[in-house]
Amino acid sequence: MRADRVRARRSSPLQELARGYGIQTAYVDAMDQPRAASDADLRATLEIMGIDIKSDSDVRDALADRKRSPSPLPPISVAWHGEATELELVLPEDAQPRVILKLESEESLQCNILKTRRRTSGGRTFAVHRLSISPDLPAGYHTIVVEHGADHRFETGLFAAPERCYAPDGLRMWGVFAPAYAIHAERSWGAGDLTDLAAVYERTRQLGGDFIGILPILATFLDQPFDSSPYNPMSRLHWNELFLDVTRVPGFSDSSYAKDLVGSAAFQRDLSRLQKSELVDYRGAMKLKRSVLEAASRCFFELGERSRYEAFLEANPDVERYASFRAAGEMRGEVWRRWPDVMKNGSIDPTDYREADRLYHLFVQWAMHEQLESFAAASGPGLYLDYPLGVHPDGYDTWRDPALFAERASVGSPPDAFFTKGQNWGFAPMRPDVMVERKLDYFIAAIRNQLKFAGMLRIDHVMALNRLFWIPSGAEPSNGVYVQYPAEAMYAVLAIESHRFRSVIIGEDLGTVPEEVRSMMEKRGVRRMYVLQYEMSPSMDEPATPKKAMVASINTHDMPTFTSYWNGMDIDDRQQMSLLDDAGSREEHVNRETIRTKLATSLKEHEYLKLAASDIDDRTALIGALDFLSSSDAEMVLVNLEDLWGETSPQNVPGTSSDERPNWQRKLPRDIASIFDSPEVVKSLRMIDDRRKNRPEASVN
Repeated sequence: MRADRVRARRSSPLQELARGYGIQTAYVDAMDQPRAASDADLRATLEIMGIDIKSDSDVRDALADRKRSPSPLPPISVAWHGEATELELVLPEDAQPRVILKLESEESLQCNILKTRRRTSGGRTFAVHRLSISPDLPAGYHTIVVEHGADHRFETGLFAAPERCYAPDGLRMWGVFAPAYAIHAERSWGAGDLTDLAAVYERTRQLGGDFIGILPILATFLDQPFDSSPYNPMSRLHWNELFLDVTRVPGFSDSSYAKDLVGSAAFQRDLSRLQKSELVDYRGAMKLKRSVLEAASRCFFELGERSRYEAFLEANPDVERYASFRAAGEMRGEVWRRWPDVMKNGSIDPTDYREADRLYHLFVQWAMHEQLESFAAASGPGLYLDYPLGVHPDGYDTWRDPALFAERASVGSPPDAFFTKGQNWGFAPMRPDVMVERKLDYFIAAIRNQLKFAGMLRIDHVMALNRLFWIPSGAEPSNGVYVQYPAEAMYAVLAIESHRFRSVIIGEDLGTVPEEVRSMMEKRGVRRMYVLQYEMSPSMDEPATPKKAMVASINTHDMPTFTSYWNGMDIDDRQQMSLLDDAGSREEHVNRETIRTKLATSLKEHEYLKLAASDIDDRTALIGALDFLSSSDAEMVLVNLEDLWGETSPQNVPGTSSDERPNWQRKLPRDIASIFDSPEVVKSLRMIDDRRKNRPEASVN
């Protein structure tokens, strides 16, 4: 999308000031229509960033101040391995600087100034010193230290990054997808847990598969407030203990109380109800699990050997603050925004919580770490995790660092053909100015939290590395503006951390995405997503073939299952939700019939289908489509398990509430044993494995 198509006739001081803070004054929307941000939208967004501009003279003064006092160096600079990097250091014209590069390893290197020139800005003259950065610096987060005169010293960040994110050569992998909560076995406690996840991975591995993809399993509110969405976590730094296998946590086997509790008639009655339910009862499952986890934690703290626990606390100091936050919230029974000011502002005293609650949260975070570490050790790179775009506005992360989040704005998207009024997703965006001031410390910590266990990490809404759509509080989505983010530095973090943990990074780049985003993804080795449903339209004769650096799939968790899509059930669902009228529904069904015909024809022409057109139903079309994806050059193929038996209900319907649809609640209709003992499932997965291993003679048609 080219913003220059909608440039204003003249650049006003307000527009110039906004662009200086990374606010896009114009953009082209998803319907290819030019849009320009109003002065009111620009003012509101600048004020959210802390820029006090009550009048036009305030705008002019703020702009003049920026010109009079240019930044000596950016807060963060990036040096890509193998690429020449030069930085401009802007200082008063009489300054005689000394520049030191302090490496992450604490080693210090002298930086030479190659050339100096003069520049005038805002009525002042500055010296511009040209610094050359070695292309062979070790990867890491380094610091440039500048000293001049007796009292002038400042530091900025230098991220030295591998040229591309990590990916081993010759990738030709495949894996299965299922939300962790939806997986279940006879032993499960009302929702899937990490032992269930390991069982699915092991059965997949036995058929030749390489990984299992799941939705985020980060900490969420499962009591008061309640929000089970995996994409609205209370923290991107800590885990959801709902996914613990309680029988494997330290202290359980030594606690007679815990074992007697599990064996009691009342407990077994509640457990049976949870197991029989077709939907996950998050409150009920968490209440049942917590009763046993609390007993196990008491036993552990009384009798357990603590060396691994204490090592965990030392390596993860933020967990102490998280545990205090959770315990205080449980004692008060309200979200942090209603706490007394001293607590709201970050100070929690031991009298503000019950110590047993704090110890419980410390214990379960350690137990999650232990079980995730055990899974990662057994599966190698076999866990495909998901990094969500935002966090819950009342969660831990916004309390922990309120200055980082723009509290008077929310993230969303502008109007498009499907959501004609735009979308407001309800969570606060991170402030890019604060992010760079703090050297992306929160982003680094959140990415590391996932990569410690993930062989592959999907970045939700990868466009957010470049820009996000901010909606000022009280405004409609149509009045939002795009705000730019420190994309180069964020990609550098992904490159550094992916190499440190030997993990593949995937970006969710579906829908309307600016070309510069995909160009940067390809340049920096972030794998793109190929989703067959997105690749077909009535005007196309056949879908494009997946490229090598892609993860190929039929659909995503936010899309209809293959059977639903093939038979147009999703169209009927949209009409039922009043998103389509009768005429629109008829048109969509005609378009879908065209897509079905063209897809079937293409699959037959390329010999992925061997049946007559009259015999092609959703099952045979699915196998042909999976054959097409698996035979492609795509490095990874991800298969939704539910597609393999013709499931019609989606896991999530975007734009609907939990009152309208059971989003994020529906269990798989088959348990783990039934899935992998099913001849149709096994036959399909064996075909995929054969195609991935270049044995095209296999067929299930």
